[in-house]
Amino acid sequence: MPAYQLHIADPQEIRQEEQRRKELRDELEKCTQVNGTFRNKIYPFLVSSGIEHLTEIDYPLRIQFKDFAKKSFLQKKQNIMINAFDRIRQQAVWEEQKTLAGREKYKLRYENALIFLKYLPDQEIAEKYTIARDESNLVWDFRIACSEKMKQQVFRAICSLSREKKSSWERNMSLTGLRCLYQLCIRAEIDDIEHMELEEKERFAQELRRLPGSENSRKSMFGILAWIQRHEFLSAKEIHWQANVWYLERLHIAGERINESNPAGCLIFEDVKNRENRELLKRYMKYLIAVSDLSVSNIRGKSMYLRNYLKFLDGEKLTVRELTREIFEIYINQMLDKELEPKSFNTELLAVTQFYNFLLVRGEVSHMPYQPNDYIQKSLEIHHDRSVEADISEEIISKLRYFPEHLRLMYLHLWGIGLRASEVCTLKGDAYEWDGRDAWIKVWQPKMRKYKRVPIPEMLYRLMKVYIKKYDIGADEYLFPNSKGGAFRYGTLRSQMLRYCEEKQIHGGEYIFRSHDYRHNVATEFYDNGVPLSSVRDYHGHTYDEMTLQYVDHMPERVEKAADAVFRNPENNLAAGLLKTMNKGKNMNR
Repeated sequence: MPAYQLHIADPQEIRQEEQRRKELRDELEKCTQVNGTFRNKIYPFLVSSGIEHLTEIDYPLRIQFKDFAKKSFLQKKQNIMINAFDRIRQQAVWEEQKTLAGREKYKLRYENALIFLKYLPDQEIAEKYTIARDESNLVWDFRIACSEKMKQQVFRAICSLSREKKSSWERNMSLTGLRCLYQLCIRAEIDDIEHMELEEKERFAQELRRLPGSENSRKSMFGILAWIQRHEFLSAKEIHWQANVWYLERLHIAGERINESNPAGCLIFEDVKNRENRELLKRYMKYLIAVSDLSVSNIRGKSMYLRNYLKFLDGEKLTVRELTREIFEIYINQMLDKELEPKSFNTELLAVTQFYNFLLVRGEVSHMPYQPNDYIQKSLEIHHDRSVEADISEEIISKLRYFPEHLRLMYLHLWGIGLRASEVCTLKGDAYEWDGRDAWIKVWQPKMRKYKRVPIPEMLYRLMKVYIKKYDIGADEYLFPNSKGGAFRYGTLRSQMLRYCEEKQIHGGEYIFRSHDYRHNVATEFYDNGVPLSSVRDYHGHTYDEMTLQYVDHMPERVEKAADAVFRNPENNLAAGLLKTMNKGKNMNR
């Protein structure tokens, strides 16, 4: 070889290289979480790869190390060495994060890059995946040319679900569903997950059906879609009014408008296909939330009726602005085919009419396309006998000791006082009072949006005072909290009562628990014992006597008893009445 081709190493370069290797070795020695033997075996690979600092380790280098491990170590040692390699990288980053500059450098943020969840700078998240064997969901490529907004939504979802999902199974199911969703968004060119159409959601469900696994696992995967939409809506700096699902807890609705035992939930718009109609519905819902004082349950009811109506217009391929009386007649006939009770029919018609009145005032439509009075049906209150039979109540009381403590006490409030289930679920520690002679309960009525104060049996008062002391319940704390400390859910109360009534064979296991039936029992008991209707009305918290009459059962029996009492008097029987009338006629003839 010619002399000019020979490269003579510069002593200074040699010293610099030795210094770099020494610094790398010193960094490696500080990774005490990794066995020294493993560190020594990894060191030559890092040197040969040109690594000067451990924080330079990235996912592509990890792939190279996996190949190196397969060639250099026994199979049973390969995973151990790869985990050691990961731990070295993690500890180096976390050590650097102890400085202000390091925290800023490794701040968790979205980047248009390839990310590996084990190498995320957030220690809480990265440690969740340290021992993960299945790495198929740990690599995410955000370099793909598609919507940046959508990719950021996916990245935020990865970070949030990694923190919130407690079990590795939950995280893996959620990440699998999210990966499938991400791939669908790329193929279908979906720019914003919050704006997904119903057809796109159905396509997502179809994609999941192609994956292996049980129906429960696919259901968990599909749940990531609602989870990410909820997360985006709740965490946004400004309210996303254009989203196709609104999560009402984000909207700062006054507490008295919300039934805490039946949480706010959400408003759904995605099933209205015509986008013009959908946007008008959103404006109306925004008005009801922000301007009106309607309860959340009332708003959700109107939303349901209007979505049904707008889906009818979807079928007719019309906007609300194009409605004619003839088309509305078709809608009315469809409602009539459902054979709704007049009251329900009128409620749905009123919801549609109020919507059009809103559009008329806002100038969205020029005229009312129909006359509501032409369709309103005459409504008569129908009495439904819903009282619980005495033998069933007695059986439940006799077996109540087998029910959980909270169900025992909640049932006593239903059976003994006739409270609404929502009222029982929202009772607080300051609900019970003793005035020196009688016991009283203070109840917030979610339906009426006001408090009522009624007398209660002394025994129930004493039971609840013992319960409150036992669990050290504060004045403003819920007596029966849910797992998060909020009010007990009505749905949970019903499902638990149904389960225990079946398990304890109440009425042979055939009794269907309905909490509202006990209000009928209490109203009927009061009325049968001579309590004036107005007093029963006040006790139940009704506004009108007519409402209370719907709760007083056994009216036919009362009429029959009254008739028996009248006709037991000899002077009131039919024969006596006829003779009296005949004699009176004879006297007049004379």
